[in-house]
Amino acid sequence: MPFISLPNIYNTIFSDVDLEIRTFITLLIVNKIHEQINYSFLYNVKILVDYMALQKDREINCEIACLDEVFDLPQVKASTIFNEYHNRIVHIWEVRHVKYSDIPHFVFLLADGNYQCTCKLLMMSG
Repeated sequence: MPFISLPNIYNTIFSDVDLEIRTFITLLIVNKIHEQINYSFLYNVKILVDYMALQKDREINCEIACLDEVFDLPQVKASTIFNEYHNRIVHIWEVRHVKYSDIPHFVFLLADGNYQCTCKLLMMSG
């Protein structure tokens, strides 16, 4: 059975971009850019307009159960980020993987051009 991979989006939809990056960037970096372009189509993103759910602080009681068994860690982290940066937030994106859509992540775009993301939580806490 042949291996089915992502379509080459970079040379179909983004053919002009592909031509430009091939002109100015080394092949190793071009391959990484192609990979990122292809993977970007595996996510659904929507801009949140109602931030009320993110404003709620959640109490963590380790005597009842372990944190990873009870809480949705990205949601807990989202409320922490929201409470810390609420006056600097321009937009909040809810990001869901196409295949694993039950676990959302949140990207907070800040007024100074920076961002905070609950996606980093998986890298930091496993």
